[in-house]
Amino acid sequence: MEHKSIADALFETQSRLKLDWKARREICLGIAKGLKYIHGESRLQMVHRDIKAQNILLGGTDGNLTAKISDFGLAMLCEEGNENMVSKVAGTHGYLAPEYAMRGILSQKADVYSFGVLLLEIVSGKSNAVSRPTQETVFLLDTVWYGTAFALSPTKMIVFWSKHATDPEAYVYNKEGRLADLVDKDLSSCYDFTQAMRILNLAMMCTSQTPTLRPTMSEVVSVLQDEKTVEQVFVAPPTDSSSMIMAGASLSSSAEISSTSTGVPSSEFSSYFMIKENIETKN
Repeated sequence: MEHKSIADALFETQSRLKLDWKARREICLGIAKGLKYIHGESRLQMVHRDIKAQNILLGGTDGNLTAKISDFGLAMLCEEGNENMVSKVAGTHGYLAPEYAMRGILSQKADVYSFGVLLLEIVSGKSNAVSRPTQETVFLLDTVWYGTAFALSPTKMIVFWSKHATDPEAYVYNKEGRLADLVDKDLSSCYDFTQAMRILNLAMMCTSQTPTLRPTMSEVVSVLQDEKTVEQVFVAPPTDSSSMIMAGASLSSSAEISSTSTGVPSSEFSSYFMIKENIETKN
């Protein structure tokens, strides 16, 4: 392709292609439409299994870029709502959904997780995948999750998903900054703040530890096209406590991939939704 891949455009310092906000938003939408097609509109529905910046190629002119999903060598047939158990996990560290990486449970929601990571990379201009992690390495997804929902007080954690569009405090992702601070500094102030917040919040939803809490790619497309809000596609957590425990159980062996894990420990994630459930029950 004329402009190689998103990885080249975003992460290579010598790249001549500079992606403005309009181009990044269109690329996000193009990838989402491609995944929506292979997940539910093509004759053979499938899971790509290796959605990452290197596999999104860019064609067209600088002012009218077209994103193309490439490398279907790991793709597997899988209809919407179905799960496959695989004996050998394949993909790229930094993009793997936790239930797939740890337990070999594969569904289309694994692609949704990878797409969420990709959204963060496109908006921030930073890579989540590090080839040689060290003790000082901070993964992009860790920064977002640890700094956003779990840096807030329990009360603000409850309203995190429901008030992010109207409550400025819901944007706080660490003690010093806000979620907007993740936007690529190369964009300066030349981007749409509302659109950026919508995409970042959508990315957080896509990278939920529990697959059932992630939106479908059809819902993702509707949000990116401004047809729905993030709140309208938000999947409420299960009200049955045993279901939440089972959902978190798949994450109990996080030590197996500690060097590349990009999510939040299941105990903290489950605690958030248990607190939410208790408050809603009282109300």
